[in-house]
Amino acid sequence: MLLGAARTLTAGNASLAGNVVLLFQPAEEGPGGALPMIEAGVMDAPCKIEAVAMLHVDVRLDTGAVSITPGPVNAAADEFQITVHGAGGHGAAPHKAQDAIPCAAAIVLALQNIAARETDPLASVVVTIGTINGGYRNNVIADSVKLTGTVRTTEPAVRDAMEARIRRIVDGVASAYGCSADVNVIYGYPPVVNDPALARAFADYLGESTRIAVHSLAPTMGAEDFAYFAQRAPGVLVRLGVRNESAGAVHYVHSSRFRLDEAAIAVGIATLTAFARGVGSGRVPLGERTA
Repeated sequence: MLLGAARTLTAGNASLAGNVVLLFQPAEEGPGGALPMIEAGVMDAPCKIEAVAMLHVDVRLDTGAVSITPGPVNAAADEFQITVHGAGGHGAAPHKAQDAIPCAAAIVLALQNIAARETDPLASVVVTIGTINGGYRNNVIADSVKLTGTVRTTEPAVRDAMEARIRRIVDGVASAYGCSADVNVIYGYPPVVNDPALARAFADYLGESTRIAVHSLAPTMGAEDFAYFAQRAPGVLVRLGVRNESAGAVHYVHSSRFRLDEAAIAVGIATLTAFARGVGSGRVPLGERTA
């Protein structure tokens, strides 16, 4: 879609005001490509980027529609690793061991209290345990269990409190079971925040200048390293509808059954092209933040 927008803009460059920078970003799903690109100077050369936009496919919307929502649209994504240490033994003599497995199970349940009982119900937080590994065989009491998980938050104050809460709960549960535990927290992408003024202006412009249906979907707890770009210049994450029941494009992203309705590609090209022309012409004023 970015290549398509480049071709469209190049073909019509006589009517294009300003400079357009195409950010072909690698490695979003993993180490992240946005921050290394920024550190390499992409926001300043060949010209200073004054507004930035991206597309993300979304099966909640039919093909032909997009969503532009002011404010937070994606969560921060942080990881944690927990290792529970016990004392192994024979499965027939549990009283002579400290079983790490029931301790780990209790930690899984206790961590859900962060969302259920320790966070404002109107604030968004997700605590997910993604893996549990421990034990050797059916009649041996495990001496260690490893867990990994993710924490998703949208508000800085909630995010800042997560590590201390995780450590307190893990240490307390481990102690109650006669075990100990190590906790390692890895901070990932910050939340994506659409510049409110830019998002509203672009939504109006896109609806007026194209036949694309413009909606405003609720935020998700997914994460995008586009957040780094949007921290340095007014930014807009646009959700691109790809749902088409007749084409079987109905399954959520990251599902093994996910399919892209390729008819959405033309809509994405038109959306990116409209952003460049709208901002370049001044019909879409720059947002409230500065680069």
